[in-house]
Amino acid sequence: MNDQPSEPASADYRRLAAEMLARRRLRGQFFERQSFSEQRWDLMLALFTNPASNSSVEQVSIALGMTAATTLALARILAGFELVGMGDSDGGWSDIPLRLTDNGRERMQAYFAELLAQGMLA
Repeated sequence: MNDQPSEPASADYRRLAAEMLARRRLRGQFFERQSFSEQRWDLMLALFTNPASNSSVEQVSIALGMTAATTLALARILAGFELVGMGDSDGGWSDIPLRLTDNGRERMQAYFAELLAQGMLA
């Protein structure tokens, strides 16, 4: 008797890949393609999940497992697209508060709503 779970069929993998591509294409309808890399998307997701307060560059970098310098650089790019806001800090650059702008939050909510409407999220 084989107690190992069965491997998904390659058709299942193809379906999963197609769903991932569809999500990415849909995301392109809500955000400028030039504004996105996966790291930038991760930054926006991290800020979206913490709406109650500003998170510092350092806090976000730790949560994402990237350097504070990388996080700051990504935030600056997204700020140029008016998706992320950057506050002032009396401390060092790693203490700069980051938040989604209203524009960034509204676009993410619209994207997630469309994913749900199309049955792309469980």
